[in-house]
Amino acid sequence: GGGKKWLEKYMKLVNYHALTGHCNVPPKYSECPGLGAWISRQRLYYKRMKKGDDGAFISEERVRMLNKVGFEWNVKGGRCSVAHSWGRKFEEL
Repeated sequence: GGGKKWLEKYMKLVNYHALTGHCNVPPKYSECPGLGAWISRQRLYYKRMKKGDDGAFISEERVRMLNKVGFEWNVKGGRCSVAHSWGRKFEEL
């Protein structure tokens, strides 16, 4: 059901985070089509949950799991976050 599919996407996000150091997957990420859209939905559901909307489709457990991998709930224009992350990694060198 939905739980298994959610977990599959979550694991792909965990793998992406391990490779890149962040969770800001580009909308058209070719390695895993649909992952960027899934992330956008998680953010939308989270916003709804915070407003008390019953149709939020995200549980506290899922929020905790996403927080564990450093998921960013509020991203303004994803590219700037990726650029910031890239710059941070570059400085570590």
